Amino acid sequence: MSKSKKKRLNRKQNKRKNRAQALRYGGLEPRKLLATVTTPTEAALRDAIETTNQSATDDTINFSFSNQTILIESGQLNIFDDLTINGNNNTIAVDNEEFRVLNVTSTVADRGQSPADHNVTLKSLI
Repeated sequence: MSKSKKKRLNRKQNKRKNRAQALRYGGLEPRKLLATVTTPTEAALRDAIETTNQSATDDTINFSFSNQTILIESGQLNIFDDLTINGNNNTIAVDNEEFRVLNVTSTVADRGQSPADHNVTLKSLI
């Protein structure tokens, strides 16, 4: 094979290699889901927790109001993932003492987590 043919062949191979490298991509960094409770109601807090449960990453719920009471009347709030609740000096109260306020559990079997694997942080809640 002549030198010029070898050079052309090498250039073609290098172009293919460069194209293959250009098509590679890196994974995305973990994303945090932020949810905001805008009204002091059980439904708003329950919706925020359910929204964050859909995400496999550690999430945060912020309250946009302060010094209010959220009365839990319809059963415990289930948390399935790592979660931080920034309470902004609000109170969570239970109307019926027959249930607990928070239940940290694992129901998504394919994540391979047990309740002990979850970190739940409550900040500025009374």
